[in-house]
Amino acid sequence: MDKPLADTSHAPTRNKLSRTAVVIKVCLSPTHIIVSLDDATIRVFSATGEPRGVLQGHDKNTWSLALQDDMLLSGEIGGDIRCWDLDTGRLERSMTGHTKTVRCLGFVDSGTAISASSDTTLKIWDLGSGACKTTFSGHTSTIRALVFTEELAISGDGDGTCLVWSLPQHRRLATLTGHSAAICSIAFDGQRIFTGSADQDVRVWDTTTETCVFVMKGHTSLVTHVQIHDNLLVTSGADGRIVVWSREDYGLLHIIHQAHEFGVVSLEAENGYVLSGSSDGTVKLWHLESATLVGAVGKKAEAVWMAGFGKGQHENIVVALKEDDAFLDVWPFSP
Repeated sequence: MDKPLADTSHAPTRNKLSRTAVVIKVCLSPTHIIVSLDDATIRVFSATGEPRGVLQGHDKNTWSLALQDDMLLSGEIGGDIRCWDLDTGRLERSMTGHTKTVRCLGFVDSGTAISASSDTTLKIWDLGSGACKTTFSGHTSTIRALVFTEELAISGDGDGTCLVWSLPQHRRLATLTGHSAAICSIAFDGQRIFTGSADQDVRVWDTTTETCVFVMKGHTSLVTHVQIHDNLLVTSGADGRIVVWSREDYGLLHIIHQAHEFGVVSLEAENGYVLSGSSDGTVKLWHLESATLVGAVGKKAEAVWMAGFGKGQHENIVVALKEDDAFLDVWPFSP
């Protein structure tokens, strides 16, 4: 059994979320932890785990969340997006236009949001008015992954196609094809795009030439996450593996073959550590450079839905898990 990272003198702040509901999404910021459940509610906590309230306004379950300061965006499976003021808990406005699940959501800047949907479109929104400014069409299946800057949006779909968009010019810049199955995760370092796919590969794309310059092979099942950390790339898969690559020459540096018994559902690389959560019910902390285990975070649960590092000044680890009930645990952590 893996050595626990936290002992009984450092118990987590624990909140019961539900007896029967399942956690769909967790969003972390320097001031808040936001949890959406499959009972159509959104639960709000402080960054250290104190309950702040429950948001009720969606008719359907919330699939995506984005948080900036005290403004929360939530996207539901019906296609609607809600904008909330977390100071008051008030629903400020609803934004309609998507016809299916809003799978990805984010703030481009303080007044602009971006969304990607199972209806195959991306939309740009004016947060002041709630109006849709631009709709990007070009995908032929569900958009499953999205990264963006103020200039570019990069989206990957269920067919394995990656599209690059200019946000200022409102047009498509590139179509990247090569994957034979769905793109599940995307990372972007400003020059290169890294895509992880259900075809087991990670592809590296040059944005200047619009070509695939390397194919990384280290997984035996779909690639669930792709994360950039300094000069490294960290990937995880449904095979339970965590793989560390050089971002300079794309060389394979470490494979943790049995990081988890089942698939990795949550991965985050930060400050020289990798935090991974799995459907096997475990959360583990790893040294990134050596790919060695620091320890397990808490005891084994029935399932883990999410694990992440606290943001801002709060040094903690946040875990959404299922035992008999659904819980949110916030563990103290000093790297």
